[in-house]
Amino acid sequence: MNGEISFESLRRVQMAEKKNPNLTPLETDFYQAYFNHLVNLQAKLRENFSLESAKAFESTKKVLEDTAKTREKKIIFKALADFEENGIDTSGMATEEKELYNSLITILSAYKPGSSKNLTDLSSNNKPLMNSKITDSKKIRLLIDIPQFVGENGTVGPFVAGTDVELKINDAKILIFQGAAQEI
Repeated sequence: MNGEISFESLRRVQMAEKKNPNLTPLETDFYQAYFNHLVNLQAKLRENFSLESAKAFESTKKVLEDTAKTREKKIIFKALADFEENGIDTSGMATEEKELYNSLITILSAYKPGSSKNLTDLSSNNKPLMNSKITDSKKIRLLIDIPQFVGENGTVGPFVAGTDVELKINDAKILIFQGAAQEI
């Protein structure tokens, strides 16, 4: 890391994160550099314990944790906003934050069929699809008898093996995953 590694510089980053709704740009190795700094502070503490060393270690650790939590929340919201706008941007993020951001984008992409973007027809000037049915159920064939259970929308079942049923997608996926049903 090119910048200064100290409690004061870390505290400046923490304050900037609290004051600004956007992410403060960081170097990619920010967390690694401060982790190494904490390791050094801890080593000094073990070599020659003093109240001042203990306070320096604990204060730095708390400020780093607080900064990371604040940035984590911002990254979650940034990923959602960027995904909705189709504008992926990891500039100013540390390596670990880029991994989190990219993971969130991947999750949002997998969830895309239920995203608000699919609720509008882009070929008709972004007007909602009034007459379109959003598929939220799945047809399955039950392989075993299924007792009554609490599903996504309340009580479901009981069902007899060999029966074809249409269930909420999440309920159907669970039964398929457990080997109790197959998709048809």
